[in-house]
Amino acid sequence: MNQELTLAISAVINAALAQQSGASGQTLVLPEYHGLGSSISFKSWYDKCLDLFEAFGIRDKKRRVANLKLQFRSTAETELANYMIKENAVVISTTQILYDNLSSKFIDPSYPQILRRKLQMLKQTGSLADYISAESNLVGDY
Repeated sequence: MNQELTLAISAVINAALAQQSGASGQTLVLPEYHGLGSSISFKSWYDKCLDLFEAFGIRDKKRRVANLKLQFRSTAETELANYMIKENAVVISTTQILYDNLSSKFIDPSYPQILRRKLQMLKQTGSLADYISAESNLVGDY
């Protein structure tokens, strides 16, 4: 398992270096974010996108922000539009500003109840490490 992880990390680093030195033929595909009710938290989505930006060597702040905004769908897209209308004086020029201003809009008020139900349904079917990993994935980073 650790060897597979090492190989995967190595492949990502090599791909990023190849992208910086010339055309690699790879295409950046960011995950979509749908807002409340998504299977992934806003923070997890945001962190994954930042990791992909790093892997592809995308350093331009405006390009990063534009790419993040393009991945909003459904209620997330509506929340972004509402925020832009209400807070038109705030310029979202960096990914950190985007995160700081929008993260509070995507906290599900029923999260404690959902988490409690998911934890009650969690069963150990494999190793202890797998169980702990599954538990930490449920808790997430809200």
